[in-house]
Amino acid sequence: MSPEQEEELIQRVASEQEGDDEGLLISIGFTPSATLCLIANLQLALRHPGNNAHAAEMARNLIAGLIARLNALGFVAHAEVAALGNEAVDQSGPRTT
Repeated sequence: MSPEQEEELIQRVASEQEGDDEGLLISIGFTPSATLCLIANLQLALRHPGNNAHAAEMARNLIAGLIARLNALGFVAHAEVAALGNEAVDQSGPRTT
């Protein structure tokens, strides 16, 4: 992608974000195992030293919500495994190497 194409794409994304997207929800469905895999990948991404802004906070909120949902659906062991991943991220913080 050329720099001009990148700039045009960034402008298009910014334009789409000008509307109120807070009320818009995109529903997707995962099996409990796929949910655990998604959580694990988000936790891994949170260990990256450059992942510390708004997107990281959104990822943390998503993880918390998914863990709560797993618990609510009775997949307590899945939720416990996911919570262990949060502890690993919290203890290590973003990786520097």
